[in-house]
Amino acid sequence: MKNRRSEQDDIRPEYDFSQGIRGRHAALSVSRDEPAPSWMRDAIRYDKQAWISEALRRSQELEGLLVVYVALAFHLEPSDAGRDVSHLLEDSEDQELRRISADLEASGLSPASDLQPGLGRFFNERHWLIHRSLQHQDDDANTREAGKFTERLQKLSSEAAAMTGKLRQLILARCMRAGMTEVEFEKKAESVIQQWLAA
Repeated sequence: MKNRRSEQDDIRPEYDFSQGIRGRHAALSVSRDEPAPSWMRDAIRYDKQAWISEALRRSQELEGLLVVYVALAFHLEPSDAGRDVSHLLEDSEDQELRRISADLEASGLSPASDLQPGLGRFFNERHWLIHRSLQHQDDDANTREAGKFTERLQKLSSEAAAMTGKLRQLILARCMRAGMTEVEFEKKAESVIQQWLAA
């Protein structure tokens, strides 16, 4: 009977990597000067498109929440609130942001100094996403630029999600101080968003 240990130590030659050379296949990676292969360009393109979609979705969530806030806080019709928020999104120096910040500050919920910078950064990045991001996604061969582009979209998505969560808590707290329950707030918010999207 063969020794069991000697059987385990026997390695078939094709699996013996003891004489392997580290980094042997590194030369196969794409260099800066060479164009990326077509499969890599396709993967980069799909990745960019997926992150653009995610950033747009997150941005629209925050936009919808701003519409809800303006409609409920200032007793506006959803279409009018949507128009005011559209102006705000296109021009972060608009009076609407100061009005929102002042209203939250008057409610004792958030100092304007906390809210305005975060929303201001979001508005600038959203403006880039809507108006200029498509110009920056054409070159799928440059993997470094594609990485920067995708990182920017990921950051925009995460910041929009964080801002949406924070703003939602503030709006809910404001509405509850005005005598609204959380269930009533959710129903009104859903109604405002449906009317705004239908307008």
